[in-house]
Amino acid sequence: MVENRKIQYTKHILSTTLIELLKDNHISQISVSQLCEEANINRTTFYRYYTDVLALLNEIENKVVNDLLHYLNQFNAIRSNEEILSILELLVRYILNHEAIFGVIMAETKNFDFKQKFINVFYTHIENIYADNIKQNKEKLTYILYGSIALIQNWLSKKIRSTPHQMAKLMLDFGNRILND
Repeated sequence: MVENRKIQYTKHILSTTLIELLKDNHISQISVSQLCEEANINRTTFYRYYTDVLALLNEIENKVVNDLLHYLNQFNAIRSNEEILSILELLVRYILNHEAIFGVIMAETKNFDFKQKFINVFYTHIENIYADNIKQNKEKLTYILYGSIALIQNWLSKKIRSTPHQMAKLMLDFGNRILND
């Protein structure tokens, strides 16, 4: 079902407002009333689309995961480092273009559940592509994924000053060194 523009706009405002509130508050501290007041949207309107604030967060996370899967599905047909670098750079650019969302949901202390979803999506996808090599290196793959998340977290918090291409190259080099060790 295609949502009309008014519904899309309302959901966008609610999502954006929730992300802003999550910068300073844990999800458990945000009420529907507070969210609606900040978004200047009636609570009845909120309840038309969501049961609670967690349902909205879940929708945001699912959209991000689906977008990431779109990029990851391109990995199925590639094998060279140049192709992997290209896809990683697209992923890093996506993260940068959605910095407000990732800055909150990837924050070190905010949302372990999303980070776990993120890792599971990548792990399953990469495991399927590199099945033979990964079966013997599950610990290394886990290390690479958590290390990449730490790099992204530091990059988003401006502790690492790199371009998306440099970040993608850093993650690829890091992963290759670990897998080939």
